[in-house]
Amino acid sequence: MPLAPVGTERVNPTPAARYFHALAYDSHADRVILFGGFLGYWFNDTWAYDFNTNTWTNMAPAVSPPADIPCGMAYDAQSDRMILIVGCNGGASTWAYDFSSNMWTNMNPVARPSLRSEPAMTYDTQADRVILFGGRDQSGGFWPNDTWAYDFSTNTWTNMAPVVSPPGRSSPAMAYDSTSGRVILFSGWNFGTPNDTWAYDFNVNNWTRMDPPATPSPRSYHAMAYDSESDRVILFGGSGNGDVFNDTWAYDFNLNTWTDMDPAIRPPPRYGHAMAYDSQSDRVILFSGYGLNGKYFDDTWAYDFNANKWTNKDPFPKPPMRYCHATAYDAQSDRVILFGGDLAGGLFNDTWAYDFNTNAWTDMAPGLSPPATLCDAMAYDSESDRVILFGGYVSGVGVSNDTWAYDFNTNTWTDMNPLVKPPGRYYHATAYDSASDRVILFGGYDSGSNFNDTWAYDFNTNAWTNLDPPAKPPVRYEHAMAYDSGSDRLIMFGGAGSSGYLNDTWAYDFNKNTWTNASASPSARYSHAMVYDSQTDRVILFGGYSVGPGSGYLNDTWAYDFNTNAWTSMDHPVPLSAPQRLTTSPGNTQVRLDWQAPASTGGSTITGYNVYRGVAAGSLTLLSSLGNVLTYQDAGLTNGVAYYYQVSAQTAAGEGPRSSEVAATPRTQPSAVRNLLATAGAGRVVLTWDAPISDGGATVSGYSVYRGTAPGSSALFATVGNVLTYADDAVTNGATYYYQAAALNIAGEGPRSNEVSATPTAAADSTPPTAAIGSLPNNTVVNSTTITLTGTASDNVAIEKVEVSADGSTWILATGTTSWSATLTLREGQNTIFVRTTDTS
Repeated sequence: MPLAPVGTERVNPTPAARYFHALAYDSHADRVILFGGFLGYWFNDTWAYDFNTNTWTNMAPAVSPPADIPCGMAYDAQSDRMILIVGCNGGASTWAYDFSSNMWTNMNPVARPSLRSEPAMTYDTQADRVILFGGRDQSGGFWPNDTWAYDFSTNTWTNMAPVVSPPGRSSPAMAYDSTSGRVILFSGWNFGTPNDTWAYDFNVNNWTRMDPPATPSPRSYHAMAYDSESDRVILFGGSGNGDVFNDTWAYDFNLNTWTDMDPAIRPPPRYGHAMAYDSQSDRVILFSGYGLNGKYFDDTWAYDFNANKWTNKDPFPKPPMRYCHATAYDAQSDRVILFGGDLAGGLFNDTWAYDFNTNAWTDMAPGLSPPATLCDAMAYDSESDRVILFGGYVSGVGVSNDTWAYDFNTNTWTDMNPLVKPPGRYYHATAYDSASDRVILFGGYDSGSNFNDTWAYDFNTNAWTNLDPPAKPPVRYEHAMAYDSGSDRLIMFGGAGSSGYLNDTWAYDFNKNTWTNASASPSARYSHAMVYDSQTDRVILFGGYSVGPGSGYLNDTWAYDFNTNAWTSMDHPVPLSAPQRLTTSPGNTQVRLDWQAPASTGGSTITGYNVYRGVAAGSLTLLSSLGNVLTYQDAGLTNGVAYYYQVSAQTAAGEGPRSSEVAATPRTQPSAVRNLLATAGAGRVVLTWDAPISDGGATVSGYSVYRGTAPGSSALFATVGNVLTYADDAVTNGATYYYQAAALNIAGEGPRSNEVSATPTAAADSTPPTAAIGSLPNNTVVNSTTITLTGTASDNVAIEKVEVSADGSTWILATGTTSWSATLTLREGQNTIFVRTTDTS
């Protein structure tokens, strides 16, 4: 089965539905070229269709013919130009299109056919002329039957004025039979629809009425193309006598016979379509047209004469065009469900299901359906696995307050008919609150008044409840609502109300039954659409209709974040900015990076960060791509080498700018001090050592000295600068001291050295101590046998003790050393007092 042409609901565009457009095959480019057409207004777009790839391309040339009635278009093979007459209702002009340069040129010939609409036009390859016939005069009451020929090389139109011509008519179909060298014309309209067949020979400037024995029924707005491979003129469709046709006929000039091909599969009936023969693919290509019941087509078909087969190049069925319909996503079935809508007053009650995985619409055609309705509202109740529909406008009945539930698995609609229900309305909005398992309804219109009531529907109990919150948004209709499951809030925006068009944002909390007026940012509008994107935790808004300055249809996209209460324009978002406050923490062969998120996310969720590194400023390359984290440990580095870093944020939209550049030098503590020695002296121990083998990548800034009085018990005793010796004078001679040393740098303290010990000792003493009595002069007479003596003693080292005696043999220890006192007992008579002192050595 051929692939569908991309576009419309596919990835790339196809032309919009239309009729009265122009179509011709450019054999040099192997493209079918389409121009203009009508769908309530005139187009002036140019499209190219490639049968081999089954793709339409919007050529969008810089300059285009005006948007007006295309009177006819034909491909001039010798000049490689598409010749178009456009604007037949006034100011008709001749244009030439070059596919290779994608350029339209207004040829502006001096002479041209009179103003007219709906003529027929084709290219005569033998004569190298574009042939034009008939049409309807600008006044609308005259059908000329003149024949004109256009020569691109001289840019001239010539009125051929043949002696015999077909009667004047509009909307005939014409094709050039290159084998017979004849232009073939069939039917048309002139206060009736003849079904005559004519052939024009440019060489003799003569029209001949062919009068074949059997012909297609009379018609106008049909289409014809010449199949050169089969030497047949192919005709399809048209309208006549109140009918719209979808028959296929083939005309053989040599036999002068029309044959009803009656293929098994054929396009739906239509008129105002266009056809062209693709000679390289040997297919007649048909596009678009206008059908029964006001239906516009945007389909592409290909006809193979040899197989007598029409192939729908877009074979997948799809819902007819409509507006004011309702859709909801059925998560369990993974289908988008569509119901109802309107097209030119014709209401629908069809149910369609769209499967994204297969890119296919299915007409569900359930046995029972709600009435044909427009502007109703639907929401999917995931707990009950039902699509809930409420209200709408029913033709001939008015507003509805029906509640229906659709089950995709059984393809059944059920009229729930609850006992209590909201008043009938349309243009309202509903959304399903999954946390509360309720469908929430707000607002709407009933052809006389607007609503601002809030209702909740519980499928399990089949009950509507008027929630009647104490404060509520103003009345409105054609607003939009979406349930934000991340915040458990129903978000509502805009609409039309009694005071005009709105741009307010409201959030509804079912648990508290409260509406809160939140941020307002997008312009006032109605008939827009909103949906919640759970991946980014944003409510997405698109389009709508605006009034006032810049009024009209909108195609802007906005994202609402409930957590920050902010709308972001996705068309012109604040750009993604750089991460903030990048800092480094260097360590042993590693650097830790920390940063803060960008001030602006550009309207998208941060998905990750990129870390850049270099060994010179300004020459950084990508080091690592991370998730949504705010730290990174860069390991395996060389201590003492400076590294430079930047960080950038990443979103679905791309990578943002890099942060400011920071530098860091990894390092560690120095290695152990070497060759520690302790040299004891009198009241001093002198330590010496050698610097560590490694400074750890940073300059040694000093040393720590540890001391203890037992092995393995040393504690920090002193910190010195970047020196290699230390003298400890706070020692006691004869005591043993134990020492260690450790080097310091900016990263910290290195390991301690080996442990050494030393015992300080006093020097040999050759100076005796001296003592003197200070309290009694010599030859002092006392009246008591007990006296107290005081005095002093001195020594070059230290006084250990002072002793006194009254006879030189019995000694009493004095109290004190350098200043002393003692109590001595005397005998009667003269006494000699002795004092002696001993030093510590």
